Amino acid sequence: EACVLPTHGSDMALACLTQCFVTTGDKVMIVAPGYDNFRATAEQRGGQSMHYTFEGQGEFPLQDLINRLQEEMPRVLYLTNPNNPIGYHLSRQQIATLCEAAAKVSTLLIVDEAYAEFGPEDAVPLVNQFSNLVIVRTFSKAFGLAGLRVGCLLGDAALIDTVRRVANPKHLTT
Repeated sequence: EACVLPTHGSDMALACLTQCFVTTGDKVMIVAPGYDNFRATAEQRGGQSMHYTFEGQGEFPLQDLINRLQEEMPRVLYLTNPNNPIGYHLSRQQIATLCEAAAKVSTLLIVDEAYAEFGPEDAVPLVNQFSNLVIVRTFSKAFGLAGLRVGCLLGDAALIDTVRRVANPKHLTT
């Protein structure tokens, strides 16, 4: 069963995720270029960040990313979808394939969908299928509400319950 957790912006959502799932020495793989705040937050928790770089030429090399995932076995894999600044978009099926591969090596897949409203489809229906998937959303891009600092996490009930333990509900603006 999927759940939603409102947060004080998507940055707070990412901070809560790293607080719950990243400890000193954990490998954190980040698809780059992308939103760098996650790297900084993970490193503050003692995570060892590594990048999987895709510059946007041709099709996204999904199998190559999966191979790297299987080799490195990171605790967390973070990507933005649709990507900013390059603009590529992974389909729901590609995200599902990535979830399956990540589950085999016990990796949490964080998909930052800050720009989801600008892409052809989102990964939200997949949170009912994959307990290792968490989606981060913000209201600051498509809705122009950056000043309100409202974001949310979508994911498996057990995963969201874990994050709820560290998320301070008073941080959310009224």
